Amino acid sequence: MIPLAKSEDPKNYKHALEVARKNLIEKNPSEIEEKAGVKWDSEKYSVKSFNDKLEVFPSTGKVYLASENKPVTFTLQLVSMNYLARANGKRLTFEKITFRELPGANSYFIAFQREAITPILRAFEKDKKVFQENCLNLGGNIQEGKADYSVTFWPLPKVYVALQLWEGDEEIPGNCNILFDKSTSEYLHTEDVAALSELIARIIS
Repeated sequence: MIPLAKSEDPKNYKHALEVARKNLIEKNPSEIEEKAGVKWDSEKYSVKSFNDKLEVFPSTGKVYLASENKPVTFTLQLVSMNYLARANGKRLTFEKITFRELPGANSYFIAFQREAITPILRAFEKDKKVFQENCLNLGGNIQEGKADYSVTFWPLPKVYVALQLWEGDEEIPGNCNILFDKSTSEYLHTEDVAALSELIARIIS
């Protein structure tokens, strides 16, 4: 399940959330609808996310989980507003790239490895069955691939995150990779991509 905010005080997120809200308010809702693949009803955007929907209110900067009518975790609040403001409508290529291939990725790569790749690997390198179950509970789609398990999530309408897991044994350690569409940087900053990956890792692990 998409995590909810644990408090009403965003603390370290406060400034970033306010900047994201201001950037979103400056945009034309009709253009955002088309470019981001969302719905606008004169008050809020309805955004498909994983196996649920987000309701994004530009006037207040609040982002609610539709099924619970409660604010989602601040990470997803920030990423979803940045997505709406940044989306340029470019078609997905379905050509997968690694995190290192995103613009400016070197600045975030160590944290990405530590907070996204390593937790998944530690939790599931010897238990791909639980990995599959946890991914399905978050709306992941099982894909055929070279890895023992490949799962694709759609945290936002035009952004997917593909997890690949190779199960280890006594002789060979397991491995994990996270891939993105080549067009991802047209919708999210690299820092947001890292944050989104870390969020997925935290939810399923």
